[in-house]
Amino acid sequence: MPFKMDADVVVFLSTVVFILLGALPRLRQTSVPIPVAAEFDELTEFSLTAAQQALFARYDREMNKLGFYPTCTYRWKNLGHNLTRSYVCPGDTARCVIMLVEVAVNVGTKRNVAHAAVIEFDTYFSDGSALFTSNMKQRSLLTKPSTVVSQRSASDDPAVLKRLHDTGVARVVSRNAAVPLTPPAAAKDIFALLAIEHQTLGEHRVQAGEYRMTPDGTFYRMTDKVLWRGVRNFLSPFGARFSPWRLLAALLAAVSMPTLQMPLLLQYAASHGFLTRSAAPMVTLLCALATGAFIGVVLEHNLFVWTFLLVTGSMWAFHLPPHLSGLWSGYIAHYIHQWIQRRRLVLLPEATAQSKPVGVLQA
Repeated sequence: MPFKMDADVVVFLSTVVFILLGALPRLRQTSVPIPVAAEFDELTEFSLTAAQQALFARYDREMNKLGFYPTCTYRWKNLGHNLTRSYVCPGDTARCVIMLVEVAVNVGTKRNVAHAAVIEFDTYFSDGSALFTSNMKQRSLLTKPSTVVSQRSASDDPAVLKRLHDTGVARVVSRNAAVPLTPPAAAKDIFALLAIEHQTLGEHRVQAGEYRMTPDGTFYRMTDKVLWRGVRNFLSPFGARFSPWRLLAALLAAVSMPTLQMPLLLQYAASHGFLTRSAAPMVTLLCALATGAFIGVVLEHNLFVWTFLLVTGSMWAFHLPPHLSGLWSGYIAHYIHQWIQRRRLVLLPEATAQSKPVGVLQA
């Protein structure tokens, strides 16, 4: 079927135009100011909720297999909803952190939430350089000084990340003749290191035009340069990292829609006396919802673009009218994604309202 401007294309392109025209003013209003001075709070185990304890306990078991043990749990108290646990291994120069970050954004009357659990291995060197290896999915909107090397992997397995980090450390040592430093373990030493790192990053990003300081000198604001990168990442299919196997699964699900799901449902409808032509739109809708739900589970990121490319593209490839399949699959993919995200929440008010600290529960 030759390309034609059907309803799916009109909806997709109209949404893109709406985003490009209106995203920047909205992002300026909703972007969170970043404090110039970082403030941290060390937390005890009993100050955590049952859900937070259970989540960290799972990571503790995984890290113990690698010989890493928790040394402190803390939060950045003057920046959003976050929680971090630090791990060290005797004799190892890497420090591992598990960072939980949650955000909520109101879009009209709807409240969208996001939960991220980032695993990161850090090593600092005698020449002032540093190496960070993480599983962060979203591509960073901000740059770092040339002395900082960042590695990223789509894997959520700490063992895989540690092997990648060790390879990077060996490369830095051989290239720069730098000596890895012993990582901090005590909370006060960790906070001192993070404060210096935050100051260095802030100064670098001001010079790079990514931050601007507020008139009172207490906060940074992200510049339009950074906000446009966020828009670019949202509209780019590869604005986030994910496993190639997940993309393959989503592609197979989309291809199965015109080749397997729809023929079976149309055959079922015909066997029960429905005309194929009249049943086609409803069958397309049902298959689009099922395919979109699956894509929302396996991909989770950049769903707006991927559902259009995979679902609508598959319908075109097999010479079938989309019947707004891209729109409906995108809607259900977003709904499923939000359902999954809400089940993962452990920090936002809607998660903590019904989960009191264990110490309170035991009182």
